[in-house]
Amino acid sequence: MKINLLLFFFTGIVFWGCSQDQTTIQIVRNPTFSFNFSPTDSWVASTYSITNISKVVVYPQDTSQPAQLYDRYSLQGSGKDDSGRTFQLVITFDLLNNSPLIGIYTPAYTSQRGLAQVQLYNLTNNNDLSVYNLCSQDLGTDVFQISKQQPTERIVTGAFQMTLCNSRDTAQKMNITGGIVKDLKY
Repeated sequence: MKINLLLFFFTGIVFWGCSQDQTTIQIVRNPTFSFNFSPTDSWVASTYSITNISKVVVYPQDTSQPAQLYDRYSLQGSGKDDSGRTFQLVITFDLLNNSPLIGIYTPAYTSQRGLAQVQLYNLTNNNDLSVYNLCSQDLGTDVFQISKQQPTERIVTGAFQMTLCNSRDTAQKMNITGGIVKDLKY
């Protein structure tokens, strides 16, 4: 009887002593908008925005094809590189009306999407501002890709690479590699 009572008491302590813990899981998003432009320099945006700014009509190079009406988006970010220089990057891309953002955007438009313009502003020195645009001779290597989209949270993830030329001297080029767009809210 004493053993049964002791066993009952011990089982009660173990049973009542174990409580169910509640675990809360929270997804924390750390948005990143960055790229590399030389073997040693990289740029990271401290602020960014993605906006649907307008509707545009794009005429294909093949004049026998009809023009397309696209929604135009602009991804803009401002930040500093490893040397402390301030840059603003603007990627403008077009998408067929009400289509998902996921896809590859290039200067050679498809019936669904295209890369309209990329501009990089060097804002470090107000007396010597410089602007870089897509190089007309290197358009085949320019790509902006959105690989993930979560419409309910309005978040996109992707990558990009391109070659930009100085607007005053097209011989001055800047190769953007390893561009990352991660968990940006649109």
